[in-house]
Amino acid sequence: MNAGNAGTWLLLVLGIGLIILGTGKFPLPATNGGAGLDFIDIGGLETIRIASGSGSVRFNQADVDGVRLVLGDGLSRNQLEVVQDGASLDIAIHGQLGRSGMGSDLTVQLSPDLTPDLVVSGSTGQVLLEGMEVGGVTVRSSSGSVRLVDSTMNGDVSILTSSGTVFLHELEIIGAVQVAATAGSTELRAVSARSYDFAAGSGRFDATGLAGTRLTARASAGLMNISAVTLLEDWYVQASAGALTVSFVELPENFTFAFEGSSGRLQVAERYGFRLPAGRPLRYEVDSGNAVGPRLSVRGSSGSFSLE
Repeated sequence: MNAGNAGTWLLLVLGIGLIILGTGKFPLPATNGGAGLDFIDIGGLETIRIASGSGSVRFNQADVDGVRLVLGDGLSRNQLEVVQDGASLDIAIHGQLGRSGMGSDLTVQLSPDLTPDLVVSGSTGQVLLEGMEVGGVTVRSSSGSVRLVDSTMNGDVSILTSSGTVFLHELEIIGAVQVAATAGSTELRAVSARSYDFAAGSGRFDATGLAGTRLTARASAGLMNISAVTLLEDWYVQASAGALTVSFVELPENFTFAFEGSSGRLQVAERYGFRLPAGRPLRYEVDSGNAVGPRLSVRGSSGSFSLE
């Protein structure tokens, strides 16, 4: 390797140790099962990308100087590939994994001063993050589960899954949050964000304790329940063949409620003080004050909508 390539590090984790090209601090790993540590001392890290396959990945902050990779019992060293190029760290898990029992196949430990963007793509494994401050978080999963708890994200959060489960709890998200679940179960609790974009297929989608900022939500054939403290910015919600319920802890002030539908069902709680005309109107719009506040727009097809 010549001097011009000194800024690029290529690590191939083999059964007999590490092959290192470039510069850095990379002690050899010990055994697996919690003691197998690959230590990477990196400054200026901005992004960690992980192709996890069927493996499970856990992120946590620890008393380390940089990034430490902990291999579970189900992951052998020759299945792990790590490439560091500038401010990006790419990690890939190859091949079939052994059964590791409880825990994760790969644990990524970060020093508290590192807050990179995290990007994970996988199939059936879990993605777990708890008690951390990071940049943005992007997860693409087919049937795996995603669990983000008690953390701060300084960027956007985007979770897309087919039939997996999603659990987001006690999160402070500086940017926007997007969650799309085709057939899985999704639960959000006390997640604050600049804006929200939700999509539910045939699964169940529950989001409570939201901040009331800008929101777009679509329910196809599933059940979607969305609740916020109050309405602060415009919301647009759509129910196709599913059932969608919106509720607020505190009654919004000076907001406009607009409904447009075909054969769906509309129900509004009496506490909002709206007088619905007899029958089921195709178009309906009313405001609770002087109409200078936010707008709740609802579009329904053959699904149902309830404002509680």
